[in-house]
Amino acid sequence: SYAALVEQFALAGKPILNGYDSIMHASNKIRSQQIMAKHRIPTPLTFVVESAEYVEEVMKKIGKFPVILKQATGTHGIGIMILESKRGLQSVVDTLVDEERSSGPIIIQQYVRESAGKDIRVFVVGNKVVAAMDRIAKKKGEFRSNFSLGGKIKIASLTEEEKKIAIKCAKVFGLHWTGVDLMRSKSGPQVIEVNSDPGLKGITQATGVDVAGHIIDYAVKYYKKLQKK
Repeated sequence: SYAALVEQFALAGKPILNGYDSIMHASNKIRSQQIMAKHRIPTPLTFVVESAEYVEEVMKKIGKFPVILKQATGTHGIGIMILESKRGLQSVVDTLVDEERSSGPIIIQQYVRESAGKDIRVFVVGNKVVAAMDRIAKKKGEFRSNFSLGGKIKIASLTEEEKKIAIKCAKVFGLHWTGVDLMRSKSGPQVIEVNSDPGLKGITQATGVDVAGHIIDYAVKYYKKLQKK
């Protein structure tokens, strides 16, 4: 895997940017939620369950359907579903945590209606925001806005608060470069996901910013800084 390859370079004494632990923390949605909760980074209301018996208790706290269900790992919108009813949610949780084919604990997350099908991908390099794009779902009714799933993209204008949140995510995850996914809610910006190896094609196409160039320039400066120590 990508993380294992990075770890191999680190063990060989080679300088790296995003380390093994940072990559693994970002790639596991449950661990990501724990880190963001610890550092008070705003996210949609989120619960982790290991059995359908907890669904009713969780829904009392979330309040209403629909809800978002996520498996602990997965990229490009894979392993993410929207559930419209308690019966449907219980059925899916039962299936996913079946003892013989368990995928581990499941995340149940509040659905932010005002941001349905829209989010913002913010690229941070060296604790600086270098580019951001709006992502809009391909069709009505699709809540996933990933570019890899055909989502529409355009350059985004960020508030100072959104920039600060994205930079804070990079810092607390220990990521020298990252793509932070935000949504705009009535209560302010909320983080959906922190990506340790985000794709660059969409952001370059949407903004015209050479994000890869920013990463390379930062990597060179970082290496030179290490050489001086």
